[in-house]
Amino acid sequence: MNKSKILVPLGKKSYEVTIEAGIRNKISEELLKIGVKNNRKILVISNKEISDLYIEEFLKNLNDNNYQVQTFLIKAGELHKKLGNFK
Repeated sequence: MNKSKILVPLGKKSYEVTIEAGIRNKISEELLKIGVKNNRKILVISNKEISDLYIEEFLKNLNDNNYQVQTFLIKAGELHKKLGNFK
């Protein structure tokens, strides 16, 4: 499988996004590769539309590998992805 990485250029807040077919089924493996140990608490933020499609297998992989996971659903759209919306 091909793996692509895309840089989201936000200055000091820049981050990489990894794109790979089926990555949600091995997210725990990817987290371990970047140093996120499997005893960590993880908050998965999604919207209902994406959650309905993918969250079950995503959470199963994390739970099966001893991550402590909680989910939080937000409304769809960039407007709702601002930190100020969570205060």
